[in-house]
Amino acid sequence: MTFRRLRTAATALIIAVCLVAALSPDARAVSARQEATLTIGESEYYAGQGVLFEGSLAQTGERQIWLEFHMNRPGDAWTVVPGSTARTDRNGRFSFRHPAPGMYNISLRVSSAVGATPGRLFHAHDEMTTVAVAPADGTLPFRPDWSRYREYTSYPAAEDEAFSVTVDTSPEGGPILLGRTVALEERVDATTWRKVTQGIVGLNGTVRFQRTISEPGVHVYRARIGGWLGFGSDIGWNTSFPVHVYVLSRRGEGVQPARATETRAPGTTQPAGRSSEGGSSGQRYGWGETLYDFAYEWGESLSDAPYKGKVPRGTWAETSTGGGRAGRHNGGLFLESKYGVVAPRDAGPGDFGTTAATLRGNAHATGRWEVRLRTWEIAEAGESFRVRVELVPEDPAKRACGARTITVAEISPSGRAVRYGVTTPNKRRAWTSQRTGVPISQVHHAYGVEVTGSRITWLLDSQPIGTVRSRAALPKVPLTLRLSLVGRGDREMRHTYAGADWIRAWDRSNGRSVTSAHRLRAGRHDLGC
Repeated sequence: MTFRRLRTAATALIIAVCLVAALSPDARAVSARQEATLTIGESEYYAGQGVLFEGSLAQTGERQIWLEFHMNRPGDAWTVVPGSTARTDRNGRFSFRHPAPGMYNISLRVSSAVGATPGRLFHAHDEMTTVAVAPADGTLPFRPDWSRYREYTSYPAAEDEAFSVTVDTSPEGGPILLGRTVALEERVDATTWRKVTQGIVGLNGTVRFQRTISEPGVHVYRARIGGWLGFGSDIGWNTSFPVHVYVLSRRGEGVQPARATETRAPGTTQPAGRSSEGGSSGQRYGWGETLYDFAYEWGESLSDAPYKGKVPRGTWAETSTGGGRAGRHNGGLFLESKYGVVAPRDAGPGDFGTTAATLRGNAHATGRWEVRLRTWEIAEAGESFRVRVELVPEDPAKRACGARTITVAEISPSGRAVRYGVTTPNKRRAWTSQRTGVPISQVHHAYGVEVTGSRITWLLDSQPIGTVRSRAALPKVPLTLRLSLVGRGDREMRHTYAGADWIRAWDRSNGRSVTSAHRLRAGRHDLGC
């Protein structure tokens, strides 16, 4: 090699050494992350299903590691996943299982005190369970008008003739969890289901039951899928949507669903979801640590406690008088008016009744509550459901048949108004108002309320929008949250979705108390018994 080449090589080496020495700690951390590796053992999974995390850090040595998640939105940061610690071996390698997240398009990485791996994008399957009904021998003694019925929603059957009930736990091609329990339940009333029989999931993901009903009438069934803890999983129980079986006489006589009405072309039904400008009231006013925070990010069931908070207790009771269901979806609590897959084919008959989820076991007479909610509907014939967020007495005996209620928000998926207020059985007084010009369909909003010993203030996207200063308006009993899709009895409505990203409450020990210049005036209501 010539002297000139030796001098050039030496100069390049010196420059490289200087560049490495000049790297900031952050730049060196970025370099370390680029050298670290992470692979995910499963390509398909449900929220809460155990997936295998394998890889290595850039540095050798045995050390503690943990998972971090990133929401992939502007301004978000990597955040530690509680309870996700593991250890590397002396070569810096790791292999461990952890439940998968439920939110779509969230990233996870393995981190340590000396660096982190690249992130990996997650998108869990929804747990969609279908219930199908058919004659045991494949025939009926009459010819049904199929325009009255809808798959996985309503079916005809004949009195005294056996019919099969097939539960499919993987209708959309999700993983099949062998041996998972499936109970067939029959509706007793809006709040009660009775177990009829039970089976386990087989190789094809289905369980089949057989029933015979002697008397004509309407019988409502659903499948309750048990929790799953195999292979590092922690999947909570879940249910199918209710299925109405119309048992007719052998001549086809008896109560049947109304004929389907002609529908308009469905609108967009899988929106990305826009966010409102305002954020959380808790952050804006410094309310501090929550009493409870429900988010359903890791496959929890409705009977699981909140994932964090000073008082992390409470379970949700789901009720339905029609075809709707409350369950988890995309990392949140989701109410839907009948079976669907968030797609245009969700249009059609079967959307009726009222579906609700009510929190039990964490009620407070005063405090702060907030729900981040998004709702939308399919553009078809029929009326819109009313979507409500309410505070009601936890003790049903003190609800005065709905007259003692704080309406945090009542919205229509196709409207542009947020209605709110409070009612009391005392002299049938009501204080109500509304905020108009609010985009509702497919937009996330934070609906909140603060209740003190002397007033009530409502908030929309952390902005106070109304206040009542009257002790007569205060319920003065422990209150709990209820989320509802409110229909009009058996009347057919539009297919509707309502999803709560998070549900939070605070006590009044920290931060600013809020009030609004807009004072609600007293009126009257006709609610109650």
